[in-house]
Amino acid sequence: ELVKTGLGATASLENVQVGFTTMLKSKDAAKGLVKELQHFSDWSPFVDSDVNKWGQTLIGFGADAKQVIPTLTAVGDAISGMGKGPEDVTGALTAITQIAAKGRLMGQEVLQLAEHGIFAQEILQKGLGLNADQFRLAQEQGRISSSVAIPILLKGLEDKYKGSLANQSKTMGGLWSTVKAGFLRAITADPDSPFSVAVKGWLSKLVADMPSIQSKIRGTLSKLWDLAKAGKAFVDRLVEIERSRGAQRLIADVGDAIHWA
Repeated sequence: ELVKTGLGATASLENVQVGFTTMLKSKDAAKGLVKELQHFSDWSPFVDSDVNKWGQTLIGFGADAKQVIPTLTAVGDAISGMGKGPEDVTGALTAITQIAAKGRLMGQEVLQLAEHGIFAQEILQKGLGLNADQFRLAQEQGRISSSVAIPILLKGLEDKYKGSLANQSKTMGGLWSTVKAGFLRAITADPDSPFSVAVKGWLSKLVADMPSIQSKIRGTLSKLWDLAKAGKAFVDRLVEIERSRGAQRLIADVGDAIHWA
């Protein structure tokens, strides 16, 4: 079971690294980002699978690799400060990436952020130097660009909630999450290590030999099926013989009874 878990974790890590390599167009940059995400997971209450998913979301929407950890830290601090969990980080990041995709700040995303515990309007108003009415009008007219709104929002979150992630990681739940991640990391091999290369080589050979293996399995199953059918025919014949003998004894008994009558 331990080997199975380790191989699964290694395969998952390799998939993440391949995905980042495709998005960043650099294997070295991908490996560097994966290590940064692992470090973030180590000191935060979040697990590798969630952290990797969030990193992929940000990179997929065009964020620079250098922006990933600061963004996760700011959003994570805010979510932890509000006592919420990983699903709310996912929701908040979705709203932020939607702002980036639209190129401007819209009311829908502000409401979406609020649903996940991030009350962006107050932070943005302060950062932009606008009152509530001015902010609403600028938002309705699409005059607040994403390139302005997102940095202000992230800085405001970090200023307000800085340290919340670290505090959350010291709770029982956060410590247990870190322990589990540590054990899983210990049995996870580097996808480029000699061990991983050897395992992939063995699996590649297994895939290449699969048609022959499948043919042998089908042949064996066919023989077993034929044997089962032959066995059934044999048993049916024995039952038929026994029934025939039973009928013969019955006829003989009836004849004896008639004779003695």
